[in-house]
Amino acid sequence: MWKKIGLFSVLIGLGFLVTNCESKGVNEVTNDLENDNEEKVTPTMGPSKDYFTFDKLASDLEVVSMKDEYDYTVEYSRKKSDYAKQGLYLRKDTLGRIIEAANYENDTLHGSRIIFYAETGTRQIVENYSHGHFDGLYQVFHPNGKLEQEGNYINNVMDSIWVRYYDTGQLMEEVTFRDNEENGPFKEFHPNGNIKAEGTYKDGDNEHGSLKLYDENGELFKTMNCKNGICKTIWKKEEIQ
Repeated sequence: MWKKIGLFSVLIGLGFLVTNCESKGVNEVTNDLENDNEEKVTPTMGPSKDYFTFDKLASDLEVVSMKDEYDYTVEYSRKKSDYAKQGLYLRKDTLGRIIEAANYENDTLHGSRIIFYAETGTRQIVENYSHGHFDGLYQVFHPNGKLEQEGNYINNVMDSIWVRYYDTGQLMEEVTFRDNEENGPFKEFHPNGNIKAEGTYKDGDNEHGSLKLYDENGELFKTMNCKNGICKTIWKKEEIQ
């Protein structure tokens, strides 16, 4: 069962407000987070202090540093004219570890935003924004650095196939999204890689139509007929006595 809340619960727990992102292909390196040196940061990088700097700012920009309600340090560049955030934005925990790096344009998230695991400095979440809206590649990573979830947004709406992985890197699930909800074919897999279930979702995680269930060996053991999430068994493999 796809858990959309898993994409956002970590952010809520850290007190982050999530909005949007800039488009990239699913396997393409996201490298749009920039400082004013025109250097770029890819999500494969940890929070290097050498990369995240405010050196050589344009003359119309200035750097601001303050504490937020969690006593975390927030640093960002802004326009001198109207104080709108422009360029690099950093958030550091009480130990000075970078836990968020983002890019702003005219006080709005635009480009990449990366959340880091403070303990390891590895990526936790990579988002892309277009003028304050999710738009493009979205990724979540396990603490061990392996990809956990991945999909694409189109103008703030979850679209196409989203995937989830076990922390071993093995594919767990692939689901078709449309209009920000599960709508279309899905497949689930056992940790050993064998198929676990396949069917179709309709208007959310509601199985609709044929649902097939498989054991850990990948052998079909049950077929069900579903209507708007209510399923009835129509075939079941006979157990050998």
